[in-house]
Amino acid sequence: MSFRRPLPKPQYFLVAVGSIFALLVVWTLIVHLRILPADYFPSPRLVAGAAYRLFVKEGLGIDLLASTGRILMAFSASALLAIPLGLCMSCFKAIEASIEPIVDFVRYVPVPALLPIFVLMAGIGEQPKFLVLFFGTFFQLVLLVLDDADDVPAIYFDLARTLGASEVALIRHVLVPYILPRIYDRLRVTLGWCWTYLVIAELVAVERGIGHAIKEAQRFNAAPDLFVSCIVLGLLGLGTDYAAKLGYRRLFPYSDKSVLQTS
Repeated sequence: MSFRRPLPKPQYFLVAVGSIFALLVVWTLIVHLRILPADYFPSPRLVAGAAYRLFVKEGLGIDLLASTGRILMAFSASALLAIPLGLCMSCFKAIEASIEPIVDFVRYVPVPALLPIFVLMAGIGEQPKFLVLFFGTFFQLVLLVLDDADDVPAIYFDLARTLGASEVALIRHVLVPYILPRIYDRLRVTLGWCWTYLVIAELVAVERGIGHAIKEAQRFNAAPDLFVSCIVLGLLGLGTDYAAKLGYRRLFPYSDKSVLQTS
């Protein structure tokens, strides 16, 4: 095992599967040896039975679809607004000076603390849930895009200017292609943040959603159901992130990361 040298894909897959198997073994041993109370730490068999019941009889799949729809709507709106705003703040410093203090202020306010305000403003429908997910990602993403845009080497812009590029051409042909791979990675990270705010968003007057399933499991002290909901969320995030990694090299073959992965 060499420092920072990538593993071959078959070896990487075997190590990943082995780590999951080892985790299941440790989980089984903890239950078998009764290191933790069985009422709060169920066995894998009980969790598997609860998963079957929740998906087949209680509609956990519908809860997942409802939560995924909320995530996609709020995160899409956040990205569509944050990326252009971050680019404009990097390109025009007067815009940055006028907006960055506001963005810095809001992003340090805990999103859960804003939930009562959102309920008072928008009622108990879908609007406060949207606002929680939106506020949890938008302001962070704006600054991430701003930092990435500011990191573009000035020499690229200077070379383009010597070739007669206008300001619009600098943005379109230099800035955007350079930072697109980084923005892609930022979106992966902030999407994970959006999922972490889901349970908070679904605390208020919701009949369907994975956050509602978690709340009901806590209410009735159903540890297997709680484990199932958390595992499903983790697997969904893992699958989404892995799919994003697979798409990275296809979308950005010119990036440094793609070159390193293919070398």
